[in-house]
Amino acid sequence: MNTYYLLRIAVIATLVFLIPNITLADAYCALRDPTAAIHQLYPSASSFRSVVRMVDNDVRVQVNERLPFTLHYEELGEHTLYIAMLDIDRLGIVHMRSEATKWGLMETAWSLGFDLKVKDLFIQRCRIKDCKNATLEDIKASVIGKSFDEVKAMLNEDGSAIVFDEKYSELRNSLIALPIIRSALKTILVTELVWNDELNIADIDPMYSSLLSVE
Repeated sequence: MNTYYLLRIAVIATLVFLIPNITLADAYCALRDPTAAIHQLYPSASSFRSVVRMVDNDVRVQVNERLPFTLHYEELGEHTLYIAMLDIDRLGIVHMRSEATKWGLMETAWSLGFDLKVKDLFIQRCRIKDCKNATLEDIKASVIGKSFDEVKAMLNEDGSAIVFDEKYSELRNSLIALPIIRSALKTILVTELVWNDELNIADIDPMYSSLLSVE
């Protein structure tokens, strides 16, 4: 077998291993349609700013120090934080995170206040029926308005199960409740660790931000 064919085999083998990982990494972090998602979460928004930062292994380690679970390696890389705007006023944050379920990745766009309390959520991709029925509204009601510590209190010590109060006890059997709560915790914590400086300033430096119209 000559060198040409050996080289072709090496290239094909490399692509076989790389392409699934590239695709999965993109799926973990991509907000497929920022304009639609932001309009869903902030109907009054007139524009939004995007701030791209690196989520690296140091962030992964810090998440693991504060939670009984951490980020997947596929979640590392460049991620975008979106800030919904009404003219020059900042309305809130949109941050996309994904969580593995038995039926594939569930992609959730989270709306957070600048105090990092949950304001709302929008399911971008999900193959589980609970994502499209009243169960999702019940889960929203259980997390909206809560801080990191309050959401964390909804899980048991090892993060493997939900400790809902009696009002939401029926959600114990939901296939999406635990992934959504874990996603909320990672979203809040990663936003704090990576974009903390954006949470406490009156405006965003235009050198690393873009202003796009929300139709």
